[in-house]
Amino acid sequence: SELDGVPIEDLLQSNTQTAAFWESLFCSSESEQTAPLSLQTHARSRDGTMIPVEIHAGRMLLNGSRRATVVVRDISERLDSQEQMWRLAHFDELSGLPNRLLFRQLLEQALIDAGRSKKPLAVLLIDLDRFKLINDTLGHDTGDEVLRQVTARLRQCLSETDIISRFGGDEFAALIRDIDDADAARAAAKRVLAAVDQPYRLNGEEYHLSASIGISTFPGDSVDATALLRNAELAM
Repeated sequence: SELDGVPIEDLLQSNTQTAAFWESLFCSSESEQTAPLSLQTHARSRDGTMIPVEIHAGRMLLNGSRRATVVVRDISERLDSQEQMWRLAHFDELSGLPNRLLFRQLLEQALIDAGRSKKPLAVLLIDLDRFKLINDTLGHDTGDEVLRQVTARLRQCLSETDIISRFGGDEFAALIRDIDDADAARAAAKRVLAAVDQPYRLNGEEYHLSASIGISTFPGDSVDATALLRNAELAM
């Protein structure tokens, strides 16, 4: 093997966590229990790249001498699978935007941050008008293309610090952060309306959509995520 004779410590990422792992494994007194040890870190593969690994180690006495067994397992596929499952649970597959669940989590964190900074924020709920007619008349594939175009327009007309979400169907949401006042939220809503109102070229024909928007602001309307979302829906 290409790795024969290479000390295992040289293959693993060097940090305080791995240093503590080896110290616990090799430097503990004989009176201590020999419970299995485990660690998740990175190791150098045969081609020199660093890959995520899981290490399981145990200590034993063999012919009066202390010995250790160490098993290193490549967990790249497992972590990739976990990442894919997390994305499926938190992102809308069609638009690539955060879904309702992740938007709610990000909103709750943004409220904590805004409470500390004393900076207002706003929630915009956006409902596409006449989308159902296009979806039913031209088919779901064309409807999906409209939703992708709307997503691109929202990204273009809002700030990179704002968070855009697709809740499902023809419903979107936006979290507008670090605004000065409610007028800034209304200005963002006007940009969204203007962007959605631009014509859509579909199957060689030109179509038009409009949007309905409800606005709810922190701290003016509420300091709670549930109430902010409810108030924005009522305002729409």
